[in-house]
Amino acid sequence: MKKLTLTAAALLFSAAMAFLFPSISFTESSNGLESLDVTHDTVFTQKIEGVYDSPRETTYIYVHGKLLGALEEPARIDQFLSDLYEAEYMEDYPGTALGLGEDVYLSKELSLYNYEDIDHQIIDYLKRSNSIGVQVHAVEFSDSKGVYDTIYVKNIDDFYAARDKFLMYFCTEDTLKYVRNNQTIPELTTYGSREIGVKIQETMTVIQTVAKPNQILQNEQEILSYLSYGENQEKEYYVTVEGDTVDGVGTKTGLTGTQVMILNNDILLSTTQLLEPGTELNVRYLDPIINVEVQVELIRKEEIYPGEAEIILDNTVKEGQEQIIQEAQDGYKNVKYIETYLNGQYVSYYLHSEQITQLPVNEIRIQGTMVIPGVGTGNFRWPCDNPRISCTVGCYAGHRAVDIVNIYQRYGNVYAADRGTVETTGYNSISGYYVIINHNNGLKSYYGHLNKPCYVDEGTNVDRGEVIGQIGQTGVATGPHIHFYIVKTDGTRPHPCIYLGCKY
Repeated sequence: MKKLTLTAAALLFSAAMAFLFPSISFTESSNGLESLDVTHDTVFTQKIEGVYDSPRETTYIYVHGKLLGALEEPARIDQFLSDLYEAEYMEDYPGTALGLGEDVYLSKELSLYNYEDIDHQIIDYLKRSNSIGVQVHAVEFSDSKGVYDTIYVKNIDDFYAARDKFLMYFCTEDTLKYVRNNQTIPELTTYGSREIGVKIQETMTVIQTVAKPNQILQNEQEILSYLSYGENQEKEYYVTVEGDTVDGVGTKTGLTGTQVMILNNDILLSTTQLLEPGTELNVRYLDPIINVEVQVELIRKEEIYPGEAEIILDNTVKEGQEQIIQEAQDGYKNVKYIETYLNGQYVSYYLHSEQITQLPVNEIRIQGTMVIPGVGTGNFRWPCDNPRISCTVGCYAGHRAVDIVNIYQRYGNVYAADRGTVETTGYNSISGYYVIINHNNGLKSYYGHLNKPCYVDEGTNVDRGEVIGQIGQTGVATGPHIHFYIVKTDGTRPHPCIYLGCKY
């Protein structure tokens, strides 16, 4: 009677197991007991050797959703992993352990059946099927859409060191320390710039998991390289020639000198560093898996240009003669901008504040009624707004001018740097659209790479600051800028910064 009761209970439990695990079924064996039939979505055939008086906890193991079987002694798995770690992995991965892969899981259930012991077959299968891995840290990268990438690292400290080196591509070490320690970044006490914020736009989460050795990044350099380029590690190289400078290499390859330095920070310490011919430089810019946003506060002194000169006509003054009774003077203001850079590249800016420190003074001059305009003052202004020199005299071999960009309006206006007469306008394959202004005082100024032909006809007089064209990149140019120089009537070219007031 007791046997009948147990059998009935076993049949009921069998039905429950079949519902929970459809891949498990039971068949009648020759000794009258049921056995585990694993012919469907399973790996091994495991017999049922007996029936318990009451249900006992049984551990089932699955790989890729397939049932391997019921474990006789689950602790054997732990021992197997421990022995294998000591024998094959401990030297390369000290201080950790092996674990079952993400595709392996254990399920504990109550069962009346005493299954055949096939633990050794299961362990052998786990080893052969590469279903084990090293317990390491994983770093998950996520954005608003969720996790988009995961890396496995042998040493989590290597990850933090690589992350900081990656951040220092785009900000200084001091700034990183201030931000990490929630300290106030020192205020500017003079003109210049300071980084006021650094952040990674995405979220990075560190977890412990199991990974196969070929998935694990082994050291700081491998991690840094992955952060910088992701899966595509292929680089592009430029070999320097005689006369190359860091800025010049950038101009030739479509980068800035700073970007060239970032990409080769193991050999380049500054953009003014001398380059030996034959130096191999990486010129493939970063394609990072995370985005670093840096905010920069910039305080600078800016000119306020005078308005149009006040001209007093005097018919007692001979034609072509004039007398200045009040010199024009530039005014000045202190301006604070906040610029945003993403992965080292300029993105946007906004004007934070400005304070006028000196008002401009308009020129007043007496002019004969027959005066011929077009004689320069000798006081040159910048030929565009928001100027920055992107390539100075000699930044690459044969460059005898300054290349000037408008940092906020790439295709902004081009202005006459001083009064004069438009002497020549034209186009050639090197300079693109260009203009030459004769200032009728022994100086001429040259403006190259205009976006369109000059707005002013040849022979027309222009005033200082009058719009003569638009910044462009016609001819041979890697980006929109003004190729600007000044030439004397004897053909010599003084450095333009002598007249513009910039440093060189």
